[in-house]
Formats: sequence, C-alpha cells, structure tokens
Amino acid sequence: MSLVTVALIAIVWQEYLIGATAFAWIPTILDTTVPFLLGIAEALVILQIRISVARFLGACFFLAVLGFIAYVNYVLQARRGLGDSRHNSEVFRILHISGLGLVAFAVLSYGVLWFVALRMGASAPVTMMAALAGLFPVLIFARIPIWWNRVLRR
Repeated sequence: MSLVTVALIAIVWQEYLIGATAFAWIPTILDTTVPFLLGIAEALVILQIRISVARFLGACFFLAVLGFIAYVNYVLQARRGLGDSRHNSEVFRILHISGLGLVAFAVLSYGVLWFVALRMGASAPVTMMAALAGLFPVLIFARIPIWWNRVLRR
C-alpha cells in the first residue's frame, strides 16, 4: 500500500506538472484549489495505510474522484489554451481521452476494490488488493513516456 501511495502521489504531480507547463492558461479559482484538494486526498490515503485495506481503498477512491474532476478541468483548460489550432487539437486529443479514460478506470476500480474489501472485512487479502490498486499508477506511468515521445517526434 505504501508503494501504491508513493506512485499515486508521483502521478498526480506528474500529470499536474504536464498540464501546468505544456498548456498555457490563466488559472481560475478551481486551478488554484486543485493541488490543495489533491494534497488533502493524498494525505488521507497515507493516513489509512496502517488502519485497514478497506479504508485505504476508500481513500484511493476519494482521490480518484477528485482526480477525475481535476482532469476534466485540466482538459477543458488545455483545450482553451490550445486555441483553435486543428493540429494541436488532434495531437493532444489522444492524450486527453486516454487520461480521462484511465482516471475513470481508477474511479471504477478503486470503487469496486473498496466495496469488495468492505464486504470481506478483516479477511480481505491485503497484498492482492494492494497489487490491484497499483494497476492504475502503472498504467499512467506507462502512458507518460510513450505519449510525450510521440509528441516530441511531431
């Protein structure tokens, strides 16, 4: 669970950093509060590690929901920052669709894992649940170099 937590914190920062540096836009109040809300959710994930796998997965679910809201905002702001350039819109469309899809997958998978862990109680297999929870960060990390290498080649 600690490795999953570190990976989640790193990918949240990486995605936010990409959005902040690759796409220029004037920040709104939502843009200003997003890092703090995500930081609070990350702190909740950290605090749940030693309590139970169900509470850890519940905190991951909460982080994923906030992440989805933040990612939708990021996509909308990036589109605005890209302007009307058809080329830029095509180049980044796959990035945005894949990111939204992966974060939606995280919301769904963490929700299901949380539900299963709650139903199983103390008999929930911690290692298996944590390994499944780690699938989302792995997918996001795998997408980052593949995608940005493709953008840089254009």
